[in-house]
Amino acid sequence: YVTIVHQTKDLHTADYTQLYDFLKYDKKEKEEAGIQLQAEEYDLMAAAADLDEIEEVNANFILIANLQQASSSGT
Repeated sequence: YVTIVHQTKDLHTADYTQLYDFLKYDKKEKEEAGIQLQAEEYDLMAAAADLDEIEEVNANFILIANLQQASSSGT
């Protein structure tokens, strides 16, 4: 459908069916792109949550190591 509209140099010479089909196709493409973007945003949010959890675990390990060092040094 896109090819038909592009082949027609002047849009006013394209018939309404061609224009309607083109707009319908364009809408579908935009919706699919939106779905893809939402999936990528979800993946990014999940990765950020995983990173937060990793940072929390690392902080806990550092705290445990510091407590063990303090208790073994007698202070």
